[in-house]
Amino acid sequence: MRVQFSKTIPLFLVVLLTLPSFAVQHPHMIIKKTEYPALLQRAKHWPWSVMKNKAIDDARDLEYSAELSYGSACDLVHELAGALALAYILDPENRGDYVDKVETHLTPAMTRIQTEKGTRTSHGYSVRPAHAAFMMYLLLDIMHDALSKDSLYSMEQSCDFIAAHHRPGSWELSKYSIAGMKELYHHGATPHFETIKDEYKTYLQNLTSDDGVFTTGPGYAVSRLYMDGRMQKKIFLDICEYQGYHEFYSNPVFIDLHEWLFGYAVTPFNRTYTFGDSPPSKSLDHWSVAALRAGRFSDRAKAYAGHFLGPLTDEKLEGRLMHYLMCDHETQTSFPPLSRIFENGGAWLLEDSASNQAMAGVLWNVNTVEKSHKHFDVNAIHIAAYGEHMLRNAGYSGYGRPDSTTWKWIQRTAESSNTVMINRENHRSWQGGGILEGLLHKDLQYISAHSGDALDSAEHVRNFFFFKPNQDVKNGYFVIVDEIVASDRHKPDVTVNISWHPNASTSPVVIQGKMEYHWKIKECDLGDSVGVSIFLATLPADVSLKEGYLGSYDECSRYMGKYMFNTFLCNDHRASVVTVMTPFDVDHEVPKMNRIHLNETSGACIVQGKGIKDYIVSTSVPENTTLDNITFNGRVVNWRKNEENVIHYFTRKGTLFADSQKVHGFASKRPVSMSMKGNTGQIISPGTRVKFYGKKIKGIILNDDKLALADSGENFVQVYIDPGKYDIRLVH
Repeated sequence: MRVQFSKTIPLFLVVLLTLPSFAVQHPHMIIKKTEYPALLQRAKHWPWSVMKNKAIDDARDLEYSAELSYGSACDLVHELAGALALAYILDPENRGDYVDKVETHLTPAMTRIQTEKGTRTSHGYSVRPAHAAFMMYLLLDIMHDALSKDSLYSMEQSCDFIAAHHRPGSWELSKYSIAGMKELYHHGATPHFETIKDEYKTYLQNLTSDDGVFTTGPGYAVSRLYMDGRMQKKIFLDICEYQGYHEFYSNPVFIDLHEWLFGYAVTPFNRTYTFGDSPPSKSLDHWSVAALRAGRFSDRAKAYAGHFLGPLTDEKLEGRLMHYLMCDHETQTSFPPLSRIFENGGAWLLEDSASNQAMAGVLWNVNTVEKSHKHFDVNAIHIAAYGEHMLRNAGYSGYGRPDSTTWKWIQRTAESSNTVMINRENHRSWQGGGILEGLLHKDLQYISAHSGDALDSAEHVRNFFFFKPNQDVKNGYFVIVDEIVASDRHKPDVTVNISWHPNASTSPVVIQGKMEYHWKIKECDLGDSVGVSIFLATLPADVSLKEGYLGSYDECSRYMGKYMFNTFLCNDHRASVVTVMTPFDVDHEVPKMNRIHLNETSGACIVQGKGIKDYIVSTSVPENTTLDNITFNGRVVNWRKNEENVIHYFTRKGTLFADSQKVHGFASKRPVSMSMKGNTGQIISPGTRVKFYGKKIKGIILNDDKLALADSGENFVQVYIDPGKYDIRLVH
């Protein structure tokens, strides 16, 4: 719009009105000149001293060549710009040399990247050049007044072209970040910059559950939020924080997100779980910028990063601008993640161990609006143990790979995941109903998850148990109890289909006379033979051994796998199915398992040896049942006995558990979920009276508060427990 000036307007106002509105003082994007002395002082200390020396070396040694491929040229520009920007700040005596290197190497490199990109907007011509331009904007901001006008203008034009020609509607984190960098570089933190910042933040939140799970799956979480490649996607938020928009580091969702990223995206042996478009082969493998600044979100995120990445060393440090600025610490505390429930996202049931041989079982259940990289894998499970993937899902070999038919199987066929279908019907959605409840008490960990709208006119509640190894029982194992209720619109002959995908390329060994299948795991590294036993405690109507593709970036873990497709019959549109999963290796044998079948109750008795037996049973119609001198009533009931002594017990939605002497157990008016071992436990109460049995029991402490007794006797007390989840202690 043309502005016309009145002759009566004072001259100084005319000057102000005609000045460019975008005048900014460089540098200002991630550093200011007034901060240079502090950065120079930091360079006297480790690890920043090592970063400085590496930056100077790389600024001298890295060179652009027209022979590089397009992608390699983009990566080289990013690396060289990061080294030169840092060297320029920390080595003031040689700033002229760094300016010359920019003009002789990065100016032609950026011209080439812009020219070759042209109107092409595929991933390689949108995200890769944006990765280069992101760092170039920071370098140009720092060297703005030292560069020749021609070189400065040329590189600015190239960066602006890349920012303006990012593919719309795709790779949104990259698109918003590079658009924001362009606006910030030229005009500062304007209202338009704020709008872009808000769009970036909203999109990141839409990809994240309310409690911090990145719902594209662990594979793309590593790509978008952790690794140094595609840096613009995750480090733009740090630019925003520096500009005074303190909406990321202190945001509870993003705090949980980074704790999940560094603690729960990978197995104990540091490989990604296979949910969504996630291969089983990605890892946290370098001290990236995102890892170095994990502590800005929380101490736990920082400690988890340290656990998987190991201590900072000279070898692991990078001499780059953002690494230097984002590194906040000289020493690295570390500890492994503990079991954790993410109500919208899933549950991670983990052995309490820092070993890469530790056991882990994960159930995936997300519900967000964005469908990016989702699979039909509601209530899917992944199990890891002894340094291997034991049970995995379809994985990922790259978008659309290996072919269109197999790609559809991977991404839009529920059977490719370890989950449940009704009458062989595919899932309708990737959106689950979340975690209903969970108890993480001592050696027994349990969660229950709902299928949401994934199944057509049916509900699936998957109960997932992890029995941890301990001093009494050397072998840990997992139990899955699937509860299905189909709608009346289904025909009377409703069937339940459950797929199990061991990480196996060969058929299982079948234990004669039992529905017990021992699968040898396909190992990609030299090591002892490992495997997983799948025991069908509930008798199936049919077991089919089938073949399906398992995807990966790594050739060894990309193959046609063997899997189970089990069919169970419903009774009055209901079914309850118990499956026992036991990882094994040369040091951990599979215990003897016997099937339990009583009326509407099915389950397993697992003989652990040394007089110890585990029982787990389920019923679709709860009623009082007696088994091995234990009387119980609940949807799922478990107990461990040493001879006749009850070591622990558990009920899901139960009203009764009692031994014959009524010295272990409880009785309640309304169903509760409860786990007890010795005198301590956890309970989920709907609000009900509960009678606890125990020798000479005197009272109940709930979350450190002693409850008033409603009734008491020689070996029992009765109390009222309000709705909620509580820790319990029996007082004798």
